[in-house]
Amino acid sequence: MKTVLITFAEKPCKDYPLAVVVIDPDKNWPAPQRGQEHLVRSMRDARLYANGLCAGAHIASAYDRTWPVNPTVDERLLEQTLTK
Repeated sequence: MKTVLITFAEKPCKDYPLAVVVIDPDKNWPAPQRGQEHLVRSMRDARLYANGLCAGAHIASAYDRTWPVNPTVDERLLEQTLTK
């Protein structure tokens, strides 16, 4: 099953520190399991984009139920937001 992950960007910009990434354990190309990241500005933007991605993929793949209903948030981000 695929995972839609909200995490830190691999190469963050000043205004775009976070990323939404699709992780597919069945794919090994071009990079193992990790899809292209979509940079976002905030947790709000990340949740909006990730929820839209999950909903759109879930609707589009009516017969292929490998897409999650909700995105997953990186544990490091949860620690950052809970400690503030």
